[in-house]
Amino acid sequence: PISKLLKHATEAFHCILVHVTMNQPQTRRYLKGSYDWLGCWGHHMKSPLFKTLREYQKLNHFPGSFQIGRKDRLWRNLLKMQVRFGKREFSFFPQSFILPHDIKLLKNAWADGSTKQKWIIKPPASARGIGIQVIHKWNQIPKKRPLLVQKYLHRPYLIGNSKFDLRIYVYVTSYDPLRIYMFTDGLVRFASCKYSSSMKSLSNKFMHLTNYSVNKLNAEYKPNSDGKLCQGHKWSLKALWLYLNQKGVKIEQLQEQMKDVIIKTIIALKKGLDPKRPCTNV
Repeated sequence: PISKLLKHATEAFHCILVHVTMNQPQTRRYLKGSYDWLGCWGHHMKSPLFKTLREYQKLNHFPGSFQIGRKDRLWRNLLKMQVRFGKREFSFFPQSFILPHDIKLLKNAWADGSTKQKWIIKPPASARGIGIQVIHKWNQIPKKRPLLVQKYLHRPYLIGNSKFDLRIYVYVTSYDPLRIYMFTDGLVRFASCKYSSSMKSLSNKFMHLTNYSVNKLNAEYKPNSDGKLCQGHKWSLKALWLYLNQKGVKIEQLQEQMKDVIIKTIIALKKGLDPKRPCTNV
């Protein structure tokens, strides 16, 4: 059986070697013109090509998984679930406005808000902090490109007076039946400037964004050479749990709430998928 020929990669070098090999042009051409392969890790495959897959072949994306990968599609799918099941079950995401479609709704919300209200604007299909801005004036909104706009939290939860976010690794192997795995560790990414609510600081991306791609460019950025320690601008998730436990936070309750958000988000995607396709999603 094939299982006897496969081995788990135990060293980082092995993973890098596989990644480099799979990205070689020769490998890509071979996969494109042959059925003699088991798995492929890459970008989203075009919809018609999914029909050519054999039962034994695996991809790293389900067809339609961009429905939660894009910020605008994620908002619309979660909103549908909120309308169907109520805010009690689906209240973990902020109200969003997709421009230019929701421009009138945004104007009304803007008029109802405080003059000190801050807003965050994001390209719907970008990553690594590209195109994200925090603004407070209507004329700061770009007019000629699609955007997702949300109210900016003026009192975010801080650690060491800095903003942070969590990168949680979730692996979906099946949608029918639904099977989800959540890795026990992850990343905690910090903004590399101390947070300030001052309007004068809104253009400082090192303060308001937590993306590593942004903060590594700051001369004040401090790497963390030991994932077990709470130091620098990137921690392990396990280090965060230890830190919060020392602060009296109920870790088990928080972890269950996180699982609840993950499950509900993935369920919001389920209608747009073909669960019989041989894929997995990370």
